[in-house]
Amino acid sequence: MSRQSEEEQAAFAALQELRSAPAQQAAPLISTATIVAYAVRTTALSDFRIEQAMRSAPNLRRVYHHALSQHAQAASAQALAAAEAQTELRIIGPYRLEILTEDDDMAWLVIRIPKAAPDIQFMELRGKDGTGARIALGNAVAGVIQLPLDPGFAEMESVPELLRDPATEIFLL
Repeated sequence: MSRQSEEEQAAFAALQELRSAPAQQAAPLISTATIVAYAVRTTALSDFRIEQAMRSAPNLRRVYHHALSQHAQAASAQALAAAEAQTELRIIGPYRLEILTEDDDMAWLVIRIPKAAPDIQFMELRGKDGTGARIALGNAVAGVIQLPLDPGFAEMESVPELLRDPATEIFLL
């Protein structure tokens, strides 16, 4: 067997090993600056590479959580965000979040904003395992933001479940 053939076989074996390795081992390196910039972004767009990395790296989640906490107008830790069983009401700082379900099972998120409270543009939800979503809230009308929680839209698919999970942290940005 020629030397080139042996090198090609070794390279092929290494490639096969890499492909079969768990995703955690092959995760790309992401800098702290990138994580902080992602936490304070001014859009609701997700970067799947960063989201995937945060799910598999607790240290990245901690950096992201700290940056997000510093940037948020209001934040709710897990225990404080627990929904009340009958009303599905959450209090986050001065804001009231309500989940209203209509007869046809269509759910709505209603955020009531007190007059003295700062305006908010985004809501970010983070589950204990690092899953999460950031959604644009739109403009308040008479101190109220209403948003349909329609799972037919890809960006809303995980939002109702995250909102109802007492372990979810909520950040209003």
